[in-house]
Amino acid sequence: MHDLVHDLALSVVQNEVNSCNHYSTGNVRHLLFDLLKQDGSQLPNNLSCLQSLFLLDEGGKADSESLIAKVISRSKHLRVLHLSGCSFEHLPNNIRYLKQLRYLNLA
Repeated sequence: MHDLVHDLALSVVQNEVNSCNHYSTGNVRHLLFDLLKQDGSQLPNNLSCLQSLFLLDEGGKADSESLIAKVISRSKHLRVLHLSGCSFEHLPNNIRYLKQLRYLNLA
């Protein structure tokens, strides 16, 4: 029974959650992007449905500031922005346009 429930849950969320290994549709709502494993250029162009972004940069190697600005300009419905280990001096000015943002983690 447990495997059946697990398979059902995966089929329900398959078009909503991605980890940037592949993109099945432009309707991704929750995205985990690890900059240690992927280049910032691999970020999808269509982020209009994105609600949650978990951006991991534990190595501090990426230009997080410009990447965050790019994501914000593409995703106006963002509610959760988790920037774990990202190195930047200032948040981009366009963060003020995220009217639905409820959670911002800068740790």
